[in-house]
Amino acid sequence: MHLRLVSSAPAQHDDPVMYLTRGLRAWHAYQCLPRTPRGNLPDVRALEREAKRKHPKLYHQAIQKFMYDEIKSPGYEVLEGIAFALNTTPAWLLREDGDPPTTTNQISPRPPKNSLKQAAARKKASIIGRRRVNSA
Repeated sequence: MHLRLVSSAPAQHDDPVMYLTRGLRAWHAYQCLPRTPRGNLPDVRALEREAKRKHPKLYHQAIQKFMYDEIKSPGYEVLEGIAFALNTTPAWLLREDGDPPTTTNQISPRPPKNSLKQAAARKKASIIGRRRVNSA
C-alpha cells in the first residue's frame, strides 16, 4: 500500500491520502461535515459561533484562516476549538494522527482564497443592486 501526497483536497479514492498542509486537512474535515437537507455544507461563521460557546479562545475567522494556512502556530485552545467545530481531533489536524473524518460525499478541491472574496463581493453587489431597484 502506498500514500498519495496531495496539494489540494482530492476526490474520494481507496488508497490513503496524506495532506501536505494543516489547512488541507481542515478543508477535508470541513467537507466531511453533515450537509443540510439541500446538500450544502454548514456556514463556517455559524460553526465558529457554535464552537465559541465551548471554546471561548476561538476568534473570528479562525477556522477559515486555518483552512487557508494563514495561522502558523495556533494556541492549543484555538486548535481545540477548530477541531471541535470540524468534528475531528487536534492531533489529526496537526499531524494526521488517528482516523481521518469520512464522508459519503465527494470532497471538492479547496478554492483559491481570492475566489471567496470575489464571490462575497458579487453577492454584496447583487444585494445592493436589488435594494436600489426596490427603492426606486
